[in-house]
Amino acid sequence: MQQKKAMGFIEGAMIIAIANIIVKIIGAAFKIPLDRWILQTDGMALYNTSYTIYNLLFVISTAGLPTAISKLVAESVSKDDLDGANKILKISFMLLFVLGLLGSLILGFGAGTFSNLVGYSDAYYTMLAMSPSLLFVGCMSSFRGYFQGRQNMFPTAISEVIEAICKLVVGFSLAYLLLPMGKPMASAGAILGVTTGGLCGFLFLVTYYINYKKRDVKTNKTTALKNGKVLKQIIKIAVPITLGVSVFTITSFIDTAMVTNQMKGYVNSDVMTASVAKHVNEKKFQSFSEISQKAPKNYPGVGETELKEKITENRAAFVYGYLTRAITLFNMPPTIIAAIAISVVPAIAAANASGDKKKSKGFTASALTIAALLALPCAVGMSVLSEPILRLVYGDGSYSSLLTIMGISILFLTLVQIENAVLQAWGKVWIPVVNMLIGGMVKVLVNLTLVSRPAININGAPIGTLLCYITVMSLNLVFIKKHTDIKLGVGNFAIKPVLCSGIMGIFTYMVYKGLSGFGVDYKLSMLCAIISAVIVYAGSIIATKAMKEEDILLLPKGSKLALLMKKKGLL
Repeated sequence: MQQKKAMGFIEGAMIIAIANIIVKIIGAAFKIPLDRWILQTDGMALYNTSYTIYNLLFVISTAGLPTAISKLVAESVSKDDLDGANKILKISFMLLFVLGLLGSLILGFGAGTFSNLVGYSDAYYTMLAMSPSLLFVGCMSSFRGYFQGRQNMFPTAISEVIEAICKLVVGFSLAYLLLPMGKPMASAGAILGVTTGGLCGFLFLVTYYINYKKRDVKTNKTTALKNGKVLKQIIKIAVPITLGVSVFTITSFIDTAMVTNQMKGYVNSDVMTASVAKHVNEKKFQSFSEISQKAPKNYPGVGETELKEKITENRAAFVYGYLTRAITLFNMPPTIIAAIAISVVPAIAAANASGDKKKSKGFTASALTIAALLALPCAVGMSVLSEPILRLVYGDGSYSSLLTIMGISILFLTLVQIENAVLQAWGKVWIPVVNMLIGGMVKVLVNLTLVSRPAININGAPIGTLLCYITVMSLNLVFIKKHTDIKLGVGNFAIKPVLCSGIMGIFTYMVYKGLSGFGVDYKLSMLCAIISAVIVYAGSIIATKAMKEEDILLLPKGSKLALLMKKKGLL
């Protein structure tokens, strides 16, 4: 028996989403001043280079295990087997402790090798400072998966915020204090903030678990779960999830290399020069043109052949940098909305384990519908306001066409994240892996076809991303309908959200362009456009009744909201 009623999965998703927003804000407050006033670009190169190796080991050690743990814990709790849930935590903790320790030792003892491998020997201290964090993050993952399985999202959310605050305070302070010793040491100090954050987050979760366990209602029920069987189940679920994440991580890396290398073949051509002139302002185009003039000064003593290669690389990097800006903004909404995915897995798993197929189907349909309703306005808004958003964030609206296309992809990426979680919760863990492989192949083929053409160049990359996620989303949807037999109403799932978002997009565009046409500052114009978008979209959702009563009931205070809407004739 659980100590209290588990929170609904939408309520849990909102808690994780709020935590993600706070973490993003704290992260910006850490990295922007760190870059501008302490490490600057060369010091940040050491900082970010260390993250390249860290992220690879992080994905391998934690990508699939928290989901596997939450699913198994949710199934045990649904059967009132708290002893089994705690055994799953114990075994998963031991597994993640070993994996985290192994990762820490590899990164610690291999810091010199890794730093030379990435081309920055000064990154040695930074990688050394980061190595213990793999152990702490691995151990945290076991507790986070456990609490998510108990459908309690508070510990995960709070531990993430604690991590971010420690990174900000400790990392920024150490970077400032160690700066007189040189930027390699200052960069290591900044990374120690990450490691300290991991340790503090882990200690919080351990403390929370000890108190949480004391409040559990004692039962005489003894679990029948065996250690070997639990470990086998964890690995069985975690491996395909990890492979799925790794597949897309590797595909993205290949995609980056492909785009850059393809552009090198024509970046000095007249066609490419004309394309750049079309997408950037006069000042930026002058910077692009002057790369060849500045190269001899930037690379003194370099031979003519090597100098030409440097010019080509710098020009390709100049253009590719605009794509990375679009990708950064493109990744923000899905990170927040994907909180639904974290919360829906244990909710569906628990319903299935208790034999309540109707409830699990309801969770599945609602998760997909709500995700679409949240992602669509983000996608349309990002696409319609791509130029002013880029100007606001980066002070430069160049190549806004990239974000216009990437913005639409937000919808499909978000749905893919939710669909993957749903399939994993229903036990179909290998289907997302295969579908993402197919999507990755589509992305590579589109890049080969479009990016290779000088007239299209970098603009082909976001098209490849869009078609990739459309492919994966469509394949996932086919398998969800096949294996869950849910009835997704075309009206509520597709037609109504698209109609509401379309109306919102038109109003948003008209307000922004109208105010800009009258000479209103672009920031104020964008603010007014966003406010009108929220009002119009909310009104459209209510008018078309795009959300059903069962969807609203899953929201925090959903019963009161549904009752109020019924009284007003809105439901």
